[in-house]
Amino acid sequence: MTPSRVSTLCGIAALALVATPLAGTAYAQLGPGQPGGKPIASESEGIAEEAPEEAEAKLPTTPVLPVPKAEEKEFERFLLNGYFRLRGDWFKNFDLGFSDDPTVGGAPFPNPLACHATTAGAPCEHTLKSGNMRLHVSPIIYIDERTSIHADIDVLDNVVLGSTPRRFVGPDIATGDEPTPGDIGVGTDGSDQVSPQTGRNYLYDSIRVKHVWGEVMTPLGLLKFGRMADNWGLGILANGGSYDELHDTYDLDSDFGDTVDRVMFSRSIPGTGFNFAIGMDWASTEPVAAQTDEFLARFQGQPFDLDDNDDVNQWTFVVSHIDDTATFRDIVDRGEVALNYGLRFAYQSQSWAQTGTDIGEAPPADRFVPRNAKAYIPDVW
Repeated sequence: MTPSRVSTLCGIAALALVATPLAGTAYAQLGPGQPGGKPIASESEGIAEEAPEEAEAKLPTTPVLPVPKAEEKEFERFLLNGYFRLRGDWFKNFDLGFSDDPTVGGAPFPNPLACHATTAGAPCEHTLKSGNMRLHVSPIIYIDERTSIHADIDVLDNVVLGSTPRRFVGPDIATGDEPTPGDIGVGTDGSDQVSPQTGRNYLYDSIRVKHVWGEVMTPLGLLKFGRMADNWGLGILANGGSYDELHDTYDLDSDFGDTVDRVMFSRSIPGTGFNFAIGMDWASTEPVAAQTDEFLARFQGQPFDLDDNDDVNQWTFVVSHIDDTATFRDIVDRGEVALNYGLRFAYQSQSWAQTGTDIGEAPPADRFVPRNAKAYIPDVW
């Protein structure tokens, strides 16, 4: 018999020896965490003998494998939401046949330019056709699992297709510089489009940052601060435009929306299905230093409010029961009634007001007038 066979048989014999108790020997039960049992005294033979150490040395051993390490959940640092929209318009007789000449009353919608032309044979069809686009992005930057920064940015917002050819560029409203001769071409040479610029070829720039705010989940509740969309209920009293929180969708046709500078704290009310929120809003603080030329030479850094008494302050209180979109859909799919409802109350106040102030001008001293205004705005949804 070969040595390997002898070793194997010895191992089997030793295993059989341990697995089969000797006659007349009792073994203690294994307790939690005990590696093995020792023989205890037998009534007929007295104290049992210890097992030989040689036998223990021949016991086969199984290597203990380490506990599999769970895969670490990857933490998302950046999330990008949004949409891109391209649509066409066809307006037929929106002026309802009226002339938009203000001396004769005006029209509800502008007439086509050809309707004002004095050139013989100029067409006046009362029809306007065009197309426009919008890229809306809503990035979220996660500082950690409880802190995040949000933004809403519109790129080429409702820019009409073909509306910014290179030849159609006016003087810079800030410097008065005229466009270079290379930027001017004939009417048919307009295939080269340039970016929209405020005051030169469009009313606003190609990129507009609408909202930027932060969110921190504290042990007591959620804290939000910054410039954010103001939305409530069905969007009748306050409509943020674009994103619909109740249905988790985007309104692609929204061109406007309510925006508020706010610090808000919200949390659930323990033992109930309700949420509570309180917000402090800066409804209006204009004019500020960055809006007047008088302070341009003095301060080039951080702008500030020029007076506290003309500010419009607002406090907002909300108590609501609003299910998240997934929960709401599950309830409806089960054939049950799902209800979202709430109460919102806003309080506004203003002591004084600045009237007739234009951007770039210093506020006239004789236009600081008393208001003593207060507004109470309740809403049930």
